[in-house]
Amino acid sequence: MGTSNNQSSPRDSNWKPVRASYINRSIPEARVLSEIWRASEHQSIPLSNELSSAAVYNCVLAVSTSQTFREAINKVNDYIMNHGGNSMSVEFAKRVMPLAFEQKQPADAFPSLFISEITKYVVARDIAGCVGEGFRNKNVTEMMVFKNNIGRRAQQLSSEVTMKITSSKEWTAFIRATISKLKNEQ
Repeated sequence: MGTSNNQSSPRDSNWKPVRASYINRSIPEARVLSEIWRASEHQSIPLSNELSSAAVYNCVLAVSTSQTFREAINKVNDYIMNHGGNSMSVEFAKRVMPLAFEQKQPADAFPSLFISEITKYVVARDIAGCVGEGFRNKNVTEMMVFKNNIGRRAQQLSSEVTMKITSSKEWTAFIRATISKLKNEQ
C-alpha cells in the first residue's frame, strides 16, 4: 500500500506570480496560465524537457499508430519496459489516451489534451493550500472550476498550434511552440 505525496512547485521568486494569482481574483485566468508556463520554463530543469522526452514522444506515436486506447497503452508500456524513461509526464499521457480515442482523430486530439492535463496538474499541485477566505477561490467547487477553466484554455491554445508530428524532433518543436504561445497568453 502506497501513499500519495504532493510535489509542489519550488518556493522561489520564479513561482511568486503564480501564487499571487491564486490569491488575487483580479488577475485574469489568461494571465494565470501564462505565469504558470513562464515559471515552469524558468526552473533549473524546464518542464518542456520532460514533455519533449523520447518516452512522451513514444506516447504520441502509440496514439497515431493504434486503433484503440488499450493498444496504445500497451505499446507505451512495452516501450517503457524495453527502453525506460517512465515519468510523471508519461503517466499523464497514458491518462489522456482514452480521452483522445473518444475523438474522431485521436492523434490530432492527443497533443492538446496532454497539454491541458499537464496544466491542470501544475495548478492542482499548488492551489490546494489557497482555498478559503482571503483567496481567489472560496471553496473547493470554485477551485475546480478555476483549474478546469485554465486547463480548457491551455487545450484551446495548444490546439491552435497546428503542426504535423511524425518524429521526435517535430514533437519537440510542437512543445516549444505551444509553450511559447501559453507563456504569452494575456
